[in-house]
Amino acid sequence: MRAPPLSPVLLAVLVAVLAGGAAAVPAARPGYIECVDSSECGPWECCVLGGGRFSLPRCAPVSDVGDPCRPGAPYGAVQPINTTVVYPDGTVVNLPAVYLHMCPCANGLSCDRPDAVCVAPTEHELNAL
Repeated sequence: MRAPPLSPVLLAVLVAVLAGGAAAVPAARPGYIECVDSSECGPWECCVLGGGRFSLPRCAPVSDVGDPCRPGAPYGAVQPINTTVVYPDGTVVNLPAVYLHMCPCANGLSCDRPDAVCVAPTEHELNAL
């Protein structure tokens, strides 16, 4: 016994559903994207996006004592941003938590506003805790 043929409308709906499901599967990330957030980096690293037009996110070391830093506004820690980047090959990548230009100071350090370098807490600041 033979199954009845599919109607053209049912066939069109089936094809549309299958094609839509395939489009919902995310494409593999290109090899040139090292990270999309700091959880993909080492324990003393963060995910950084440079300022160039087609900068690639990469893992970079957190800033240590004396390293340059970006003071937060106002006097707070610099926070990661959520952004989407598009590359010349048409690849679109969502970066949910990347830092711009440089990593923040390592845990326990702060960014000195006048000098823009990472500093250890002073004895006075430690006593205030």
